[in-house]
Amino acid sequence: MAKKVAVIGAGVSGLISLKCCVDEGLEPTCFERTEDIGGLWRFRENVEDGRASIYQSVITNTSKEMSCFSDFPMPEDFPNFLHNSKLLEYFRIFAQKFDLLKYIQFQTTVLSVKKCSDFSSSGQWEVVTETKGKEQRAVFDAVMVCSGHHIVPHIPLESFPGIEKFKGQYFHSRQYKHPEGLEGKHILVIGLGNSASDIAVELSKKAAQVFISTRKGSWVISRISECGYPWDVVLHTRFMSMLQNVLPRTLQKWMMERQMNQWFNHENYGLEPQNRYLMKEVVVNDDLPSRILCGAIKVKSRVTELTETAAIFEDGTVEEDIDAIVFATGYTCSFPFLEDSLVKVEDNMVSLYKYVFPPQLEKSTLACIGLIQPLGSIFPTVELQARWVTRVFKGVCTLPSEKTMMVDISKRNKKRIDLFGESKSQMLQTHYIDYLDELALEIGAKPDLLSLVLKDPKLAMKLYFGPCNSYQYRLVGPGRWEGARSAILTQKQRMLKPLKTRTVEPSLHFPVSFLVKILGLLAVVVAFFSQLQWFSVLISGDPGSWGLPGQHWLLLIHSDFCQFQSRNCGLALGTTHYKSINGDSAMSPGGESVHDGDTRTPSHPPCPPCSLTGSTLSLPPLNTYRQHMGEDAGLSPSNAAGAPGVAAVPGLLVLASRHQLLRGLASHRHTKLSLLPVFSKTRVCQSGPCLVRCSSASEGQRREAGGSSAVQKAKLSTKRSKFSPSARATVPATTVLTFGTSYKVKAVTGTFLFSHAHHQGPATEHSIGANPLIFQNLSPGLLSKQAWGGASTCEGKKKNLCCVFPTQDNMAKRVAVVGAGVSGLASIKCCLEEGLQPTCFERSDNLGGLWRFTDHVEEGRASLYKSVVSNSCKEMSCYSDFPFPEDYPNYVPNAQFLEYLKMYANQFNLLKCIQFKTKVCSVTKRPDFTVTGQWEVVTLCEGKQEAAIFDAVMVCTGFLTDPYLPLDSFPGINTFKGQYFHSRQYKYPDIFKDKRVLVIGVGNSGTDIAVEASHVAKKVFLSTTAGAWVMSRVCDSGLPWDMVFMTRFLNMIRNSLPTPIVSWWMAKKMNSWFNHVNYGLVPEDRTQLKEFVLNDELPGRIITGKVLIKPSIKEVKENSVIFNNTPKEEPIDIIVLATGYTFAFPFLDESVVKVEDGQASLYKYIFPAHLQKPTLAVIGLIKPLGSMIPTGEMQARWAVRVLKGVNKLPPACVMIEEVNARKENRPSGFGFCYCKALQSDYITYIDDLLTSINAKPNLFSMLLTDPRLALTIFFGPCTPYQFRLTGPGRWEGARDAILTQWDRTLKATKTRIVQETPSPFASLLKLISFLALLGAIFLTFL
Repeated sequence: MAKKVAVIGAGVSGLISLKCCVDEGLEPTCFERTEDIGGLWRFRENVEDGRASIYQSVITNTSKEMSCFSDFPMPEDFPNFLHNSKLLEYFRIFAQKFDLLKYIQFQTTVLSVKKCSDFSSSGQWEVVTETKGKEQRAVFDAVMVCSGHHIVPHIPLESFPGIEKFKGQYFHSRQYKHPEGLEGKHILVIGLGNSASDIAVELSKKAAQVFISTRKGSWVISRISECGYPWDVVLHTRFMSMLQNVLPRTLQKWMMERQMNQWFNHENYGLEPQNRYLMKEVVVNDDLPSRILCGAIKVKSRVTELTETAAIFEDGTVEEDIDAIVFATGYTCSFPFLEDSLVKVEDNMVSLYKYVFPPQLEKSTLACIGLIQPLGSIFPTVELQARWVTRVFKGVCTLPSEKTMMVDISKRNKKRIDLFGESKSQMLQTHYIDYLDELALEIGAKPDLLSLVLKDPKLAMKLYFGPCNSYQYRLVGPGRWEGARSAILTQKQRMLKPLKTRTVEPSLHFPVSFLVKILGLLAVVVAFFSQLQWFSVLISGDPGSWGLPGQHWLLLIHSDFCQFQSRNCGLALGTTHYKSINGDSAMSPGGESVHDGDTRTPSHPPCPPCSLTGSTLSLPPLNTYRQHMGEDAGLSPSNAAGAPGVAAVPGLLVLASRHQLLRGLASHRHTKLSLLPVFSKTRVCQSGPCLVRCSSASEGQRREAGGSSAVQKAKLSTKRSKFSPSARATVPATTVLTFGTSYKVKAVTGTFLFSHAHHQGPATEHSIGANPLIFQNLSPGLLSKQAWGGASTCEGKKKNLCCVFPTQDNMAKRVAVVGAGVSGLASIKCCLEEGLQPTCFERSDNLGGLWRFTDHVEEGRASLYKSVVSNSCKEMSCYSDFPFPEDYPNYVPNAQFLEYLKMYANQFNLLKCIQFKTKVCSVTKRPDFTVTGQWEVVTLCEGKQEAAIFDAVMVCTGFLTDPYLPLDSFPGINTFKGQYFHSRQYKYPDIFKDKRVLVIGVGNSGTDIAVEASHVAKKVFLSTTAGAWVMSRVCDSGLPWDMVFMTRFLNMIRNSLPTPIVSWWMAKKMNSWFNHVNYGLVPEDRTQLKEFVLNDELPGRIITGKVLIKPSIKEVKENSVIFNNTPKEEPIDIIVLATGYTFAFPFLDESVVKVEDGQASLYKYIFPAHLQKPTLAVIGLIKPLGSMIPTGEMQARWAVRVLKGVNKLPPACVMIEEVNARKENRPSGFGFCYCKALQSDYITYIDDLLTSINAKPNLFSMLLTDPRLALTIFFGPCTPYQFRLTGPGRWEGARDAILTQWDRTLKATKTRIVQETPSPFASLLKLISFLALLGAIFLTFL
């Protein structure tokens, strides 16, 4: 007759125990005190006595492939990590599949389990139960206790002196259900387990501040591991288990520490375990590091005392105004229905053989299932326990003697203490795979890998190197399942099925292969050394000259067959005539007026001009010159000069910043080059036209110059230019620079003398290089040697002169600044620094622009939602001379960001310049604009309209005001009966509660809203057409992403490599967190770089099934949506259109700034290229691959100096040409290729502006004078402080701010310090690794 078995509890352990009893032919009866199955995993709004309790948001910490029962895989469309409701659904399917419900008596409480009088012979038990007040007794042959150990909360109040005085609320985590009722409060969570971290993270999104207190710390890992696979799939393999068992303990623990710190450095986040070498159960949480980095959670040490409203911590710090305390301090084991003599619990430890059988019983007919904490999934563990137990009950398997079992328990406890420590919370912990194999051996179900290697090598490899899931224990032995092999080989498909909800064809560009990796490495090396070639002049020069502040350079370009012409730029060059700047007439080099009909216009077509604009030196291709000069007709370069209308020895001389020249030479392929440094103290007057003349120097003169001691000090030896393999001719072997009232450059080709004409009136000076001076068609040997003076007109031998720049414009005085946001505040400050008079018009009642949150949307003003946090960290987002307070979080919430802006305004007294509640109605040119450059600004304040005249205008209104709603792209949306709106209207997630939500657009706003909605909505879909790269704010070792990514070194590498290699490298970097293909997020076009999406939670919400990625929309119906390539209709209640913005300037006429296809014709994204006077600037109309705040500030600094007249813009034709080239967005073949018009490389663009105002740091001179600073600037993050080291607006605190930037970064996260002696083994390993690396390098080059 079959034995009767009592199963206590219908949770996970109870259900699998029922099935195992049935499989073995036993008769089970399950007693469940509630009305349903599920146990711990069945959420209830109220806490039930005697039953485990969970909060509403609980998600499994182990993945579905590692958590399913061994012969019943979870449905393939189930997410990898399941919400408690989804797991309960799986249990229901399981119970129905194997018809288990008929064995369960619901609403039945077990009162007692006692031995029968003849227990020593029969092993039977008397079980007393109560159902609806009625008590019953029954005798069973065996009992399986499956009641779990998360029922009785452990609250050690005696460890918290002063708790009785605390006036706030305190409770155990068992009581917690959801964050409602705790909004806006200061909350202290005590403990650092899975529940504590979950609750802290969830509360941090609603509370004012959350503190988490921990005594011993803990390792924290994410559910998302390598390439986005579940963490347990990657870590729980037989191979990894073998390494743990074979390697020395010290080595394996050191390896574990390195692996744990790979995501983020636990020490820097205050989470480092006090004893790092104990294998404590890891905390699984996807969001904790990012919430710490954003300042929403602060980690604190142990609480030593509580007062009425405050908590005092072990390190002496005090946190005031604590409103609530959550004790996440674990549970104690208890079996109230069992006598202590049966299962005795002491200090939360239970003496059970293999964590299952009490060893002292005469008959082994009582077993505890699930009273264990394996370092892996509990589900396969309790299943193997139940399979073994039922076979013991059946009599197939036998237990050893009591003595043997006691010895085993003792050894196991010693090993547990050695591995996991003596903490009460670790009493039930054990290794995962070792324990499973141990139980499998008891029933003969452990797979034989050696025999499988010969019979089925593919399966053997999967078993050994793949995840150790429960299917492995159904390959052989009792309960063998025919589908086990297939389940093992197809587990990856089931993992990817719920993720790949949007499919993109794989890119064929640069597949990941060994060859590409080698080529990429070689390319990096070549790129690095090629960059050094730009500085070959410095390297080969006299070391004594390196310490000189040589910030500026002369560039002499020799070209024997080029004539430079520019008929529309107002340059008088060579011997031909050119139109003046306004196009009315022109002046010949001889000073005579020349009109359009003049017969002296050359008959040959104009040669393409050379130009230097900003940081780009543009030279036409060599074959263009050859064709123009008649080389195709048989003229050689030597006789081309004799062709009609061609100058004898044309050339080009450029006086500009060294940084402007070096970056421009990459496109230069056909000339000889000489680079000559000019001291930064040298100044050039630009109050009148610059006059240039050249003369040949005799050999005697050269000897005379060379003998001068002053000249000898400045002598530099130059090398052959090697900017490209096609560079043909040599440069002079020796070039000598002398300096004084005139500039004399002696070279083999002759001596060039420079001086300036005197202007009637005060002269305005500025440093060389602030604006490049271009001298074209210089002919050595034609001009006399004497120094030039004279008036502002060209005098003397005028036919030999080149008049380059027109007379300087008048300085702008009054400046109108439109908008008092981030860019507006910077513009005001820059105006004040340069002595201008700014007046700022702000339409709202406060400053802050985008960063000022309001509950309602204001017309004409940017809008944001409550939860917005900056996407760039505080060190990369601050103004260049005003760091954030060091206690601010690294990523700043909008409220604190607004506070920072107010501090900035107060620090520099900017509020006096702002007129609030003033709307700008129009900005129009004055009638005399071509002469004065002035604007009439009409404003409206409190119903009163006023007009004022300004010398210049700075537009700082941003581009996030006018929402873009492409409704025609969504057929049927007009019939949709639900709610739809633009993301601009979104403020709080409450509107999504229990709704089915569709968010259209994968940008920063779209992903933020989708993630927020997923916490309260029934279902969330995120639709994308193009896809996007998604990054976390938490980057390498837990550092802010932009402090890792935005460095000058990486920028140099990226911009030097071919675009395909950079794109491949970018894909590798982006996929290191998770594989975007597997998650349905991979960009459709990976050859062009789209703006990154910064979101810490999105992958975690996708892998848990809370957000589903979908392709573009095919059709919208009344209550549903059909997506492309998916015929199934998805019911939808709310549609959020996160489709971006359009930008416009309603107060400006289109003739001033015209917007077409999301682009404006702005030179360097700032100045309208066609204006006769550069007195209007647009600040902040750009999307840099980095922080917007320093970008807008740098734009303002340069724009203000242009408005003041210190810096000059190039001619209109040059600016228009550059603007058109940017609009065409032609890939250069190197670096990133951007897919949008407003996107720009951050560091390159900033350096371009820095060069324009002579504020870019000189790394090479700094390397000798301050090497520590130079290396920090080059290899460290490109923080805004670098922009204040030199030049106008230099800040004395810039150097210190750069060298202490990491201190401020860690200050906000390192709020708990662990004092522990470093492991000598770790230091030894580092030394051995270094020696091994040296040995490898040596052997490579043998």
